[in-house]
Amino acid sequence: MLFKEPRRALTYFEGKWYEGNPPLMGPFTHGAWMGQVAWDGARAFRRLAPDLDLHCARLVRSAQTLGLAPGVSPEELTALAWDGIERFPPDAELYIRPIVYAEDGFIVPDAATTRWMMSVLDAPMPHDRRFTCAAQVGGEELGVGTGASKKAAEQIAAREALEKLRGVAEA
Repeated sequence: MLFKEPRRALTYFEGKWYEGNPPLMGPFTHGAWMGQVAWDGARAFRRLAPDLDLHCARLVRSAQTLGLAPGVSPEELTALAWDGIERFPPDAELYIRPIVYAEDGFIVPDAATTRWMMSVLDAPMPHDRRFTCAAQVGGEELGVGTGASKKAAEQIAAREALEKLRGVAEA
């Protein structure tokens, strides 16, 4: 499961929005069976969705590369994603996940059976993440840093290690 606790989700499939996680693929669905699924993920927060159009365009290109016939344009997917986004509160933090797959085929997907769906789900952005990094010289840990980004943690660890090395050099 994507999240530990239930969250609101909408899935658009064959002209209709569904609440939750509807069972849309079965054990004989080619996309699930052969792993030939094109998908992309985008974020929306406070009614902003950076590069949403680029995500949708990449999905269509990926699907075509897999031999699928999406039957939907990047512009239609983008408009549909906005429709889903607007069904949530204005301050919602969302994950947008369009998926394209074939229902039938063997080894090669049957492009004529291509299906697609769009899920929009409540997925708050991770906040107050902390990163820890260690600086080692010759296998010996000389510095440890914790920061709000990997770069900040690396810099703190490197500074601590440098100070220890300077102290050894001065002694």
